[in-house]
Amino acid sequence: LLVILVAVIQLGGDRLARPPRSQRDPRARACDLVRPLFGDGRTRHARLWMDETMTPPAAAAPADGPRIDRRFALMFLVMLTIAAGNTALQSVLPALGRSLRVADSAVAAAFSVSALLWVIAAPFWANRSDRHGRRAMILLGVGGFSVSLTVCGVFLMAGINGWIGGTAAFLSFIGGRLIYGLFGSAAPPAVQALVAGETTREERTKALTLLASAF
Repeated sequence: LLVILVAVIQLGGDRLARPPRSQRDPRARACDLVRPLFGDGRTRHARLWMDETMTPPAAAAPADGPRIDRRFALMFLVMLTIAAGNTALQSVLPALGRSLRVADSAVAAAFSVSALLWVIAAPFWANRSDRHGRRAMILLGVGGFSVSLTVCGVFLMAGINGWIGGTAAFLSFIGGRLIYGLFGSAAPPAVQALVAGETTREERTKALTLLASAF
């Protein structure tokens, strides 16, 4: 829950909206001011003049020693949390299924269905992340994962304690797993794309390999 909260704070809010180009580039801001007064012709001359007179600031020298990127550490924790939650549920579910008097084959089928839905939904969310932003898809995936585990935990606990029948508890558990496969799959493709887009060619292989080790 702490990792999820940090991810929402770090990735939410104003970070989801990318500022317009005129706010990021002083050349574009100046051209936007010139265009209403002098038209496109003067705008082109102004852009050429600014390109000749304005030089980008010198790149800062890289710091000595290892450097830990806070955003990469957060992405690593997001992937690790999703993978750890799924693995922990897999390890205890056979015993929970026997407590609910559900056959082991039915438990395996529930996981297989959610995995199949994950395979189908992941390319869809990857395509959406190109149009709606990586951070929005990461938040969607983390939110789907949280809702899924909550639904599974609540209904499994209710079934074990006898508050509802074993069949109803298991069907609700299947619904939670479907949420995991449908929405939880939005996070990993967006995390990988975000890391790949913010690393250099020399750093990319190492970063993606380290990221994959969390999942």
